[in-house]
Amino acid sequence: MTRSLSRRQFLVASGAAGIAGTQGLELFAAAAEVKGAAAPLPSITIPDWVRDVTRMSFLAPGLVPDVARAGVQVVHGNAVWPYYPLRRDRGNLKPEEQTSLRQFVDETHRHGMRLVLGLPPFPSVAAMQAHPEWRVAPEPGEKSLAVVPEEGNLGTRIPCNLGPWGDYLIELCAELMTDYGLDGYSFDGNYAPPLCYCGTCRAAYRAEAGQELPPAVNLDDVAYRRYLVWRGEKLEQHYARLQARLKGLRPDAVIMTWTVNAGRYGHFLHSPRAMPARLNRLIDLPMQEWWLDETNLGMSVIPSFGAEYLACVAGYGPNGCEPYLMSRGNPYSGDSFPAHERMIRSMQVLAHGSTTAHSVGWTNGVEGAAPIFAETKRREPWITRARPLPWCAMLVSEQTRQFYAYRDIAERFLPAPLGAYRAALEDHLPLSLLNDWDVTAESLAKFRVLVLPNAAALSEVQIEAIRRYVTEGGGLVASTESSLCDELGQPRKDFGLADLFGVSYRGRPQTTVGKAPIDPNFAIALDERYWQQRVGAATLAWEAHPLVDFEGLQALVPAKRSRFKGPQVLVSHPEKPEEVAARLIPDGEGGVPMDQAASPAIVARTVGRGRVVYFAAGVDAGLWSYAYPYERILFNRAIEWAAGGPPPIQVTAPRCVGVTFKERDVEGTDSRQLVIHFLNNVQTTAGHGLPGTDVPLREESLPIHGIRVTFRDRASVPRRFHVEPGNIQPRVIHEGDRTTVELPPLDIHCMLIGEPA
Repeated sequence: MTRSLSRRQFLVASGAAGIAGTQGLELFAAAAEVKGAAAPLPSITIPDWVRDVTRMSFLAPGLVPDVARAGVQVVHGNAVWPYYPLRRDRGNLKPEEQTSLRQFVDETHRHGMRLVLGLPPFPSVAAMQAHPEWRVAPEPGEKSLAVVPEEGNLGTRIPCNLGPWGDYLIELCAELMTDYGLDGYSFDGNYAPPLCYCGTCRAAYRAEAGQELPPAVNLDDVAYRRYLVWRGEKLEQHYARLQARLKGLRPDAVIMTWTVNAGRYGHFLHSPRAMPARLNRLIDLPMQEWWLDETNLGMSVIPSFGAEYLACVAGYGPNGCEPYLMSRGNPYSGDSFPAHERMIRSMQVLAHGSTTAHSVGWTNGVEGAAPIFAETKRREPWITRARPLPWCAMLVSEQTRQFYAYRDIAERFLPAPLGAYRAALEDHLPLSLLNDWDVTAESLAKFRVLVLPNAAALSEVQIEAIRRYVTEGGGLVASTESSLCDELGQPRKDFGLADLFGVSYRGRPQTTVGKAPIDPNFAIALDERYWQQRVGAATLAWEAHPLVDFEGLQALVPAKRSRFKGPQVLVSHPEKPEEVAARLIPDGEGGVPMDQAASPAIVARTVGRGRVVYFAAGVDAGLWSYAYPYERILFNRAIEWAAGGPPPIQVTAPRCVGVTFKERDVEGTDSRQLVIHFLNNVQTTAGHGLPGTDVPLREESLPIHGIRVTFRDRASVPRRFHVEPGNIQPRVIHEGDRTTVELPPLDIHCMLIGEPA
């Protein structure tokens, strides 16, 4: 498949490999004075028709009539490669390419669909021969100019879009749109290299940054981090110019392209990044190849998180997930794939606010995709133009991932947001994800509580917005090293939010690997990893504090002490001892807890009109890596305590039910329609496969009964309820100020619709 191959070739050929390592954060280093005001993002106007797209397909030109019958709205297809020179300079496509492209466009439009052309953003051999300076130069000197371009090797034709090639590509797109009536473009490889020494990049960086390019791709070097920010902004400017050119020709033109910085597992691990996450805001409908084929993590919470995160970086506007159908992480294979699993994955995408997109190259072709499109269309009136119900916001900080955790993203970044997200998902809390640019006083004001899951890299601008939010009545839940660094990952001498946390940073506990004597019949199956995982275990002990004084936690931990394995930091004691809700007790000789060496594990306090809970013991990360139910209960209890109470809508359902809360504007009014999605994510084979590699291949559903939705405030209860699809009237019970809605049994996916009063 050219589409997938070209992006991977770009990422490999341009040297965008991950940087691995295990060295910890250098503590107490003096940080530079960085105010942290990001460059403003150019804005685009997304055409209205894009907001109503729910069904897209990737196909070859000859399959247009088939997908039209299946109900597709937008066709994505590769048909031509960039020509050289431009038409204005007497260049053009070959005659047979002109004919085939015109037929492709005309047939798609004749069937009432839009056509987004997949255009490989790579110069032809002739173009590269004429302009070797267009090529990315991964190292200083003229070595890149001597590379011989080859027809079958994209690695010899990787261009730099900051220079003349970027302008050429924009004009090429304008010519093709003018000549053939295209609706838009997708690209597979139009990103930024980790470092480029071409003449344009060297001159631009010297002029704008006042210095030479950094000597190497090295995220340990703050100068390189600054370059990466600058290069991301230049890529944003390239897309902004492209958007302006196309929308100047026709306002309804679009870019619906592949993102490599959204929610797929490999996107999170990719470092240095090939595009900033903020670039997704300059794409009318960013798309991702979804379902985490790199590591077979489909049995985890990551698919839900990945779909939600793409929606987040798209501003909860239009976005698209193509559920990859690979039964054993087998990319581009013709594997057998159960239709039921395909349906579940597609409904999961819809529940998180994404358009569903399917390649007809997957199992059973158009016939395999048609039922998905049919079920999507049944839900269409309630899934477009929706946004999350604001109550709890969680920051998933890209600058933390890229500039603080870059040496080991899977261990230093992902566990905290994944664990926090899992906690909220399993207890069905209304949750919205935020990225760094969303941390403003204006955007935070609509939420009752903000969660910072080890959001280590925060700018002074972000810190001031959070401080204002809390003092004016917002809730805050933060963990471990949140706010310890500036936005470039440079350590501060203390938490930037120390005044809110009520404690100061004192470093990380120093621990060693200890091997306790155990039964030899058990020990024979253990390797060094077993003992390494036990480094840093400690005891978590509750204090007399309202945060931990409740029945659910007491039932799970009656001794008010539990073993804890997860990230830990040492902090000072707060001025008021009663603000300590739990203590962290390190192990002594032989694993005996040393109570006399205890430090604060959880600090809960009031600041201004707001409430703050700070976790020095990273129970959020623990819930991902070493999960215990008490961690979920404790973390969600902190969210509700900081918010001043539970959410206004509470769902009673098993934890395998994924619940997302949305609202939609009602046209012509100031009212909003409530849409609550329910996804049955149960695995009927009970996880019998090999742990860590088993992938859900569900063939059947297990209907779930007894789902209830309770509204705590009678005044905010919708006027009427119905369950979709099918316009089913649920049972509604009014008891005092509370209203409870009982749902019918859940098969795969349904929505509870609340019509406004």
